[in-house]
Amino acid sequence: MLGRMSNGASATYAQSPVTRKKWRARSYVSLVLFIVATLLTPIAVIGHWGHETIANPEQYINTVGPLAENPEIQQAVADTVSDAIIEKVDTSRLPRSVDTYQRACAEGLHRSTHRRSDRPGAIRG
Repeated sequence: MLGRMSNGASATYAQSPVTRKKWRARSYVSLVLFIVATLLTPIAVIGHWGHETIANPEQYINTVGPLAENPEIQQAVADTVSDAIIEKVDTSRLPRSVDTYQRACAEGLHRSTHRRSDRPGAIRG
């Protein structure tokens, strides 16, 4: 016959393999797994978005392309690139006068243009 315990539970329940201690351990493990899943879900969503948007070149261009037409962004990029060039270039090796630099650029452009126009199939004006 089932004996009654003081809290109303039966003696059979108290002797069963599923006791309160095991249930508590399972509860803590479940809680920890729930917290881990809750913390990892936003990372997974951002990763999925990144894979679908950034890893896909066409979608990336459709998303970021309009930014190139924004004058503020163009100016920010120009400033950043100019600052990086000025920081990295050794100005002591540059020509001292602008005229010398202009002549060197013009000669290089002239030679490059003549080389390309001498190729077979080049369009002549």
